[in-house]
Amino acid sequence: MNPYSLEIPKRDVVPSAYSRETAPVKARGPRGFTSTPLFAGLYVRNIKGRRDTMEAVATKKAVNDEKFLTFSLGNEEYGVEILKVKEIIGLMDITTVPQSPDYMKGVINLRGKVIPIIDLRLKFSMAEAERTQETCIIVVEVNNSLIGIIVDSVSEVLDIMSEEIEETPSFGHGIDTNFIKGLGKTKGKIIILLDIEKVLTSEDIEMVNQVAA
Repeated sequence: MNPYSLEIPKRDVVPSAYSRETAPVKARGPRGFTSTPLFAGLYVRNIKGRRDTMEAVATKKAVNDEKFLTFSLGNEEYGVEILKVKEIIGLMDITTVPQSPDYMKGVINLRGKVIPIIDLRLKFSMAEAERTQETCIIVVEVNNSLIGIIVDSVSEVLDIMSEEIEETPSFGHGIDTNFIKGLGKTKGKIIILLDIEKVLTSEDIEMVNQVAA
C-alpha cells in the first residue's frame, strides 16, 4: 500500500477552487451555482497518520517516480506534472479576446490576476464538448506565466514510476508529438503525459503574455 495515497471524496458537483498558495475562493459556475473547494477533504496520509498538503506531497517525490495530475478529454486520459499545477477551479465567466484563435477562449480575473484561458480540446483539434458540472480549469505555470486550461474533468494524482513510462512512438511524418513526454502505463490503462511547456507554441506564449499584460 502506498503510504502517500490520496483520498478523494466523492462529490456530486464539481468544486470550484483549490489553491496551493492561497485560501479557496468562490467562483460562479456556468449555471450560476456557487461551488465548493475542489480538493476540500483531499489529503494524503503518511505512515504516522499526519495530513499533508498537496504541495507537501509534490515535494516528497521518491527516487525514480513522478507525480502527475490526471484529467480527461473525451475518452482519453492525460497527465501533467503536479509541480506545474498551481490551482484547479470551476468554470468562471470568461471575457473573450478579439481576433484570437478559437482555442484561446479569453481571460478570467482570479483574485486580481488576469489569467488567459485555453480550451485544450480545441488546441488538440478535438470537437468542442458541452460543459458539464465536471468541466473545470487547471491553472498551470508555463514559462513563468499562469495559464488556465479547460478540461472535461480532473481524475486524481498518480505516482508513475520511470519504468512505467514509455517513449512516445512515431506516428509518421507531419504529426507533431513533441509536446508528449511519454506514455504512462499504470492501473491497466495508458495515460498521455504532457510536457505542458511544449503544448503551447512560441506564438501562443507571446499572445498569452500580451493578453495578460
